[in-house]
Amino acid sequence: MEAYPGELARKRCAERTREELVAYQPARPLAFRDELRLRAMASRCGTCRACPNTLRALEAMLPPAPAEPCAQIIRLAG
Repeated sequence: MEAYPGELARKRCAERTREELVAYQPARPLAFRDELRLRAMASRCGTCRACPNTLRALEAMLPPAPAEPCAQIIRLAG
């Protein structure tokens, strides 16, 4: 019985993404292009959802998302 073509594509993508993450060692703090690259990978992997471990690794590598300015103003205003 052959595997579903979509599943094969997900497996190839997962392998490629893992290899890319292992080889990728950005300097800290992240340059803007590195942050964009990681956010694009996270977006791609978040759509597929085949690699939960990859998603967790990407979330750990990314800096926290900036809060909305209105929320910051309200928080600071007390």
